[in-house]
Amino acid sequence: MQIISLPGERVPFLAGLALFLLYFYLKKYYKFANVFALANLLTILLVQIIKRIVAEPRPIGALETGFGFPSQHTASYVVFWGLLILWTKNRLLRLLGLLMITTIGISRVYLGEHYVLDVVGGYVIGFMVLWLSWL
Repeated sequence: MQIISLPGERVPFLAGLALFLLYFYLKKYYKFANVFALANLLTILLVQIIKRIVAEPRPIGALETGFGFPSQHTASYVVFWGLLILWTKNRLLRLLGLLMITTIGISRVYLGEHYVLDVVGGYVIGFMVLWLSWL
């Protein structure tokens, strides 16, 4: 479960985002690169604002600090991998994206970092941003 959650940590996530953006710009997929960047950054901003408004504590024993609702990992995975799934024709990348989106919520609860409601909130926000960005 740690392996599933690790790419969602701040540094690996931003590094992955930067690498994908570099690839998209080098391949001259400018429109998609811009949507990909804005949607992912909007997701981070939106979740952080909601976390501070709701101020829901994490489960007792959680290693991460800060508020729990909504799950940043979950919302970010939905947008990051969801856009890749919608954009690519590569079946392996689509399968990996689907696997990451479906397992991130389970891993966050299993690791004791979030309550189920935190993860559900992350999925709702993530799918809303994904839908709006794909329009």
